[in-house]
Amino acid sequence: MLEFDEMTTQSDLILDLQMLNQISQTLNQATDVHAALNTSLAQLVDLMGMETSWVFVRDDAATDRWAGRGFRLAAYTNLPPALAVINPRRPDCPSKFDRLAGVGVAFRLAQAVLRAAAQEKWCKLTLEQAADMEASLIDLVALGTVADVASLHGLNRAMVAQGLKVMARRDNIGMSALIDASRLSRSPTCSDLGFALGPRINAAGRLEDMGIGIECLLADDIGRARALAAVLHAINQERRGVQQQMTDEADAALARVADEPVHRPTTARAVGLADRGTEREALEHDRDPEHRQQ
Repeated sequence: MLEFDEMTTQSDLILDLQMLNQISQTLNQATDVHAALNTSLAQLVDLMGMETSWVFVRDDAATDRWAGRGFRLAAYTNLPPALAVINPRRPDCPSKFDRLAGVGVAFRLAQAVLRAAAQEKWCKLTLEQAADMEASLIDLVALGTVADVASLHGLNRAMVAQGLKVMARRDNIGMSALIDASRLSRSPTCSDLGFALGPRINAAGRLEDMGIGIECLLADDIGRARALAAVLHAINQERRGVQQQMTDEADAALARVADEPVHRPTTARAVGLADRGTEREALEHDRDPEHRQQ
C-alpha cells in the first residue's frame, strides 16, 4: 500500500503529465502560432509555478525593442512594463556615477549580475572566474566611453585607464584586428580611441550596419576579425569623404553670401566641435602624470 506522500507525489506527477499533454495538443492543433505560443506559455507558467515568462524566436529582420536585433518577442505572460530601469541620471537613482556612458551602465549591470550569480549555489562560476569575465570586458568599456564623448573623470577615467592596459595585451582578437586596421604600431592611447578606433565603429552605424562593428569586436577567428576590420576601415574612409563633401558644399554656400571669403570653414568647426572636445579630454588624459605612470 502506497504511503500518503507517495500517493500525493504520484497524483502531482499525473497532473503535470496531463498539463504537458494539453500543451502539446495546443501546439499540434493550433493554426495560429502566436496564439498557440501564448496559450501554451500561460499553461507552462502555471505548471512550473512561475510568475512570468517569455519566448524569443530568431528573426534576422527583427528589431524588437525587447529582444534586440535579430530576435523577436514571440509570446509572453504576465510580463511587466519593464523588468528594471537603470539610469544613473534619474533623480531617484542612488548611484553616484551619473556621468557614465551607456556602455558604462551596461558594464556595471553585467558586473553586478556576475558577482551576484557567482555567490549562488546553482551557479558554476566562482568569484575569481566572475572577476576574470569582468576584466575581459573592460577594453570594450574604454572604447565605448571615449567614443561616446563621456567625461573622463571619476569611474570613467579609471575604466578607460584599465581598458587601455587590457588593449595593450591584445587579448581580444577583434579589438586587435581593429587596432591593426587603424594603422597603429604601438599600444593605443586614449586619443586613439577617440580618433582611430571609435570612428571606425561609429561609421558603420551611420553608413551601413552597426552589427559589423559588434561582430568584429566579438570575433573569435583572426581571419574573420581582420576581414571585418578592413570593412570598417573602408566604411570610415567613405564617411570621411562624405563629411568633407558636405563641409565643402556648406562653405561654398557661405562664401557666396558672405562679404569676405571664408578663411576658416565655419561649418567644419561646427562639425568637428564634438570631436575636438573628445580630443581635449583625451589629450589631457594622456598628458596626466598619473595616467602615464599607469
